[in-house]
Amino acid sequence: MLKRTYLRLVEMQEEQARQHLEEVRSIHNEMRGYKHDFHHHLQALKGQLEAGQLAQARAAGIAVTAETNLPPELSLTDLELSIVIGNLLDNAIEGCRSAAGEKFLRLSLRMKGDMLYFYLLNSAGKKQKKVGSLFRTGKTGAHGFGLHRAEAIVKQHGGWVKYNSEDGAFTSEFLVPAAC
Repeated sequence: MLKRTYLRLVEMQEEQARQHLEEVRSIHNEMRGYKHDFHHHLQALKGQLEAGQLAQARAAGIAVTAETNLPPELSLTDLELSIVIGNLLDNAIEGCRSAAGEKFLRLSLRMKGDMLYFYLLNSAGKKQKKVGSLFRTGKTGAHGFGLHRAEAIVKQHGGWVKYNSEDGAFTSEFLVPAAC
């Protein structure tokens, strides 16, 4: 009787191990699917950048250089990344329009160790004065939130933001942990 009980326990353990292995395999396959989808989403985001705001900049006579190399996973959600990059590109394009002489925009989005590094240099007009850690907008109406939004999102993920204005150029930089 003791041997039968022992054998029954071993059978139950084997069945639980099989179920656990099947669950692990299922989760692994699901994660592979997410990675695949994420890769395609990043390619689509890059395409949107090229076809959207960067295409607008080129059409406005702004010389655009863009370099992107993103990892498969980011701590920022797709929406957050779109908000940050979209706001900073909008401001950069606006800055280029106010620049005298050569109009340029240089964008780099790449990894520095385990951190995502964003760098945007654009031509601009005169040096702007900071109000706190940010710059006052020259736009009228419901504007002036872009830099605040970008900074809040990056800081929420444990990153830092730096903006700098000089006569003729403006830089935006952020560094944020790439993965959760």
